[in-house]
Formats: sequence, C-alpha cells, structure tokens
Amino acid sequence: RFNVVKQSAEYDAEGDYCRLWLPELRSLPGSKVHQPWQLSADEQAQYQVRIGAPSPGNESGGTEWYPLPMVPPPVMPDPAAQRKSKGKDK
Repeated sequence: RFNVVKQSAEYDAEGDYCRLWLPELRSLPGSKVHQPWQLSADEQAQYQVRIGAPSPGNESGGTEWYPLPMVPPPVMPDPAAQRKSKGKDK
C-alpha cells in the first residue's frame, strides 16, 4: 500500500522537493514539511504559515496559507500489532 507521507519523508528527508512545489512551506524545517497539518498554533506562528483556509479579508499579512488535507492522511498500521494478530509474535 502506497503512503504518500511515508514516501515523501523517506525519499525527500530534507523536504527540498516538497518546498519546490509547495513554496508556502518554504519556512518549515525538513522534519515538519511532510505533515504541515500537524503544526501547533505556536509552530504556525514561528514559521509564519497558517494551516487551513484564510477567512475573508485575512488573506495576507505576511503569513503563507496552506490548506488542510482534502482526504485524511492514512494511519500507518503497526507491524508488531499485525504480526501479533496473525499469531506470529507471542
């Protein structure tokens, strides 16, 4: 099963490719660029990026806006739990 977030973090660990196509995320460090929707309010202020949609009349002010995911990101299954449920770990 293909997981975009996992592949992105694995093959673009520093986030350079992500930032090339998503310039609104240019201020985020590599550790944050792959899942920007998980930024806290403090981190959003620190990196001058807002996650979500701007309210009318509040589109600028030096802060970049990045939309929330349209589809919730997949939750990665826990391989140990899967093995245990299949009886491979005891």
